[in-house]
Amino acid sequence: MADIPLSPDASVIEHAFENSHDCIAVVDMQGMIVYMNLPGSYLMGLDGRPPRQRVSWSELWSPENHDLAEYSIDEARSGHQCRFMASRPTASGLPRWWDIAANPIFDARGVPSQMFCVCRDVTELKQAERSLQQQIACKELLMVEASHRVKNHLAGIAGALALQARYSGNETVRASLQQAQSRIQAVACIHRRLQHGRGNERIELGPSMAEIAREAIAALGVEDHIAVTISCPQGLTMATDRGVALLLMTTELITNSLKHAYPNGDKGSVRITVSGSQRQLVLQVDDDGRGLPGDFDPRGGSGLGMRIVQGLIAQLSGELQIEARSPGAHFRVRLPKDAPRELARHLPTDLTPVS
Repeated sequence: MADIPLSPDASVIEHAFENSHDCIAVVDMQGMIVYMNLPGSYLMGLDGRPPRQRVSWSELWSPENHDLAEYSIDEARSGHQCRFMASRPTASGLPRWWDIAANPIFDARGVPSQMFCVCRDVTELKQAERSLQQQIACKELLMVEASHRVKNHLAGIAGALALQARYSGNETVRASLQQAQSRIQAVACIHRRLQHGRGNERIELGPSMAEIAREAIAALGVEDHIAVTISCPQGLTMATDRGVALLLMTTELITNSLKHAYPNGDKGSVRITVSGSQRQLVLQVDDDGRGLPGDFDPRGGSGLGMRIVQGLIAQLSGELQIEARSPGAHFRVRLPKDAPRELARHLPTDLTPVS
């Protein structure tokens, strides 16, 4: 301890070192350990404690940690502190992990002469961390498998509905099956978007709307005479729970126009527009078809689609407006926006045709 500049009463500090539960070591600038407390030498599994047993600081640790140990000496020579984590094999062959804090010791001239190291055993923490990582990896694997099964099941259900619709001789039944297929495919589309997205916290609206529109057009078989265009701020996202509800609502409104606006195969177009302000988001679905019946009542009607729309609007604390102007049907949904600052940063894109 004579080489360690401690305090006038070095015996007090030496007593603290020798009764510490951590391994305390002093390393010279050549990388040799010149002092280690007795509990530390036991924890490190040394036959005798330095300096009686000459031990290199870097050789104290596992080979893969030698560079870190050498780096700590370089930092001490430069007068800098250093902290790192390293392992050391035990007699049983299992590694013991240590959190090491290394600090330079300066001589009377202010020049770094030694390095003071406190090594704390964090093996249990490391094992717990590894166990947690294994559990997370296992759960992620199960989620991927479950997601794959859900995707296959949704595709199977949509395929079965399409097959039944194709061979149904009843026009009303065929239309109902096609609409059910469109809903299933919308759910499958949203599922794919969430599965392949960077995270599950938010969902991008523009590409998702384009995909569900394509799926609806294909399910109802109207691609030869109805064009759909989408205008949505580029990169606009919503919180996933709200975004999913908005996309399902959009599916119902699109399907309503595709199914009812052009009953005789007339050519037409459906336009979906997303706009808004700092606090509000507005979804508009417009077509130039035959328009709504004179007695149309979105709240009192028997149609499943409008009941779904009303339920989703209530879930989003929104408001549905239906404009009575010709030609066509015009639906406008106003709802609170979950991220007020986001929409202002995005500029609307040009009309994007859905094909």
